[in-house]
Amino acid sequence: VDRARFREFVYRNDTDNEHDTDNDNHQLFLVYEFRGDQFLSQQVRRIVGTAVAMANGWLPEDFMETVTDERRNLVLVETPCAPAAYLYQAAPRFHYAELYHRGVELFDIGTTPQGDIDEHGTNTHNNTHGKNWATTRLTEDPVDWIQQRLLEVCTIANVNVKHQHNNWIDELRNVVAPRIRAAVVQQHQRMDSEPHITTRDGNNDGLVVTQTYTNDDTTPPPQEYALVLKLLRDILRNGDWPETSPARSKVISRIDVDSDPSTDTYTTGSFTLVNERMFHVPYPPRANALFPKLAAAVFDLQAGFCTNNSNNNSNNNNSNHHQQTSSSHCAVNCNAQFTPHVDSGRGAGQSLSTIVGLGTYQAGEIVVEGHVQDVRYKPYPFDGWKLRHWTRPFEGERFSLVWFTPEGTGLS
Repeated sequence: VDRARFREFVYRNDTDNEHDTDNDNHQLFLVYEFRGDQFLSQQVRRIVGTAVAMANGWLPEDFMETVTDERRNLVLVETPCAPAAYLYQAAPRFHYAELYHRGVELFDIGTTPQGDIDEHGTNTHNNTHGKNWATTRLTEDPVDWIQQRLLEVCTIANVNVKHQHNNWIDELRNVVAPRIRAAVVQQHQRMDSEPHITTRDGNNDGLVVTQTYTNDDTTPPPQEYALVLKLLRDILRNGDWPETSPARSKVISRIDVDSDPSTDTYTTGSFTLVNERMFHVPYPPRANALFPKLAAAVFDLQAGFCTNNSNNNSNNNNSNHHQQTSSSHCAVNCNAQFTPHVDSGRGAGQSLSTIVGLGTYQAGEIVVEGHVQDVRYKPYPFDGWKLRHWTRPFEGERFSLVWFTPEGTGLS
């Protein structure tokens, strides 16, 4: 969404509706317009629902800031969802065509005499108040016709919609809004009562630490992680950490570069390795050639998880701690704090990923749809393609490995 505004009032008098026995036949509608390149599911409905609750005083005035403040532990807070009955698409916009033709709308091109372009970039030719060749064949603006038809359907042909709307208002006021307020208060109390940490930026971010950390550089890792951790530290120490791809950079909160600009070496980032011993990949990533020992070590590490899990399952049929088979890919991350996202690209199609953290960091848990999970030397499977997940802020050295298998990957 790149634009949201109040557009107009629409007044309807349904006194001629013989099917509606409600005496309140005079209705005033507020029309809000949202524009954007794309919309998330229920995005507009939840913005409107939240606005209604805030306007009536059922949610606090700072509620929008509370639920969008990334420093507040990125907590998932419930938002009211307005009914879908009054939602409609008014029109598509062909932005690039308009830019190319100096502000003329797509269906005006070739049919409308072009006037001058004023200082605001608007075509000054009076084209029947902006109507194009399609609308001039109608007796009224098509958007107005759609809007009026929608209101007829909602208020005349189906009077139940109005009652459903009133029921939604009652539920929002008496059930949903109080539940949301209680959840926000509970979160504030939790944040005030528990200790906080300082991030690598040096700012107190108000994030909750759920345990006391005593990690330091002298704490040895578990034996099975020692080789992988050594290889990762060598890559970082030698200044060989590669640049992160543009796509993955979009979901990392920051990419750090070494303090010496002449070296152009990265101290934060992510790259991908492929398990070439088990899976056929026509064009393996460059990191496989740069770090062959690391590639072998990370997939040997996961193979150990799979073996241990298989042994556990032989004694406990309910055990499902890790993936049962080795993965084809592994994302290798260094000091990378990921923002809320679902996986895409290489990973589309797999049901489960497995993540594990290495290093001497503090905090830095993974959060999956609000569930906080410590992954330091504790492999954790999750569905990264359907569930939103992110990294809590941390201090110190933090590496993480995420194994996954894209859809369509073939066995050798």
